[in-house]
Amino acid sequence: MKKTALILAPFNSIQIAELNGSDPDMDFIRCSSSTLTDDLIQKAEIIAGIPSQEWLMKAGSLKWLQLASAGADNIMKLLPLLPPDLKVTNAAGAYGTTVSEHMLALILALMRHLDSAFRSQQQREWKKYFANASVEGSAALIIGMGDIGSHLGRKLRALGARVTGVRRTVSSDDGKSALCEGIADEVYGMKDLDRLIPMADIVALCLPDTFETQGILSRDRIARMRSNAIVVNAGRGSAIDQDALVEALREKRIAAAGLDVTIPEPLPADNPLWSLDNVILTAHNAGGLSLATTLNKVFCIFTENLTRYRQGLPLMHRVDRERGY
Repeated sequence: MKKTALILAPFNSIQIAELNGSDPDMDFIRCSSSTLTDDLIQKAEIIAGIPSQEWLMKAGSLKWLQLASAGADNIMKLLPLLPPDLKVTNAAGAYGTTVSEHMLALILALMRHLDSAFRSQQQREWKKYFANASVEGSAALIIGMGDIGSHLGRKLRALGARVTGVRRTVSSDDGKSALCEGIADEVYGMKDLDRLIPMADIVALCLPDTFETQGILSRDRIARMRSNAIVVNAGRGSAIDQDALVEALREKRIAAAGLDVTIPEPLPADNPLWSLDNVILTAHNAGGLSLATTLNKVFCIFTENLTRYRQGLPLMHRVDRERGY
């Protein structure tokens, strides 16, 4: 009897055919929330995608869950309810291009006041907004130097910024390797964050939602920032003390913020972030699978892990239940 793998990720017909041709003992069935049935979910040994809590709790035969996302925070709260031997992997490494481009777009839009120009356009006002900052020559601090942070660092350095990276753990060789790869000029550990914050023109957060990262850009650290500083966040909204950020932006103690993530999501209509003229908000859409290159990377991660799964080898990008990602 064939085993069942449910494909909830939006892989195309060619990719599904490739999967089915790779293993005669397994059926790869593409499903959506409207076509998924109790029978299918109950017999699935593998799921690729992001199942809802309701469906995941019904997956009694599940041995491996390959997430289509880089983050695993939505799944982490369910893991204590799931079998301890369930393998959970994420798609870390697939989203660096799209998320870093989105973050760079936010930085440039804020520096060039494109948000103000758009508001004038809507009012049919011919009004000039001159840039008062440039990426070239700026000091950029990237908090979180994984796939997304590394892609952003490379882009900012190419535009002439001096990039300092901060990561959870750092070795004596990390700074040299980052400079060699064109990712950052320097790399430090989290213990150096208080010293680095006051020197940054751009503070970019590329962090998952874990106990360690929650509130890392605290009220105290926001108070240490330069008055010309721009904050950009496309990791998780929990990384920032949002009330303190709103106060600093409203009082012009920092220049601006570009936020693709907030607390909560969706952001309520009465949240003060909506009304601030020095904020650009996007609805957690820096990532997603709309770009073919991102979807192809997720597919390649899945197929590589599928080969490893068949051979009994360790899977790539295994989610650490203790660390939360």
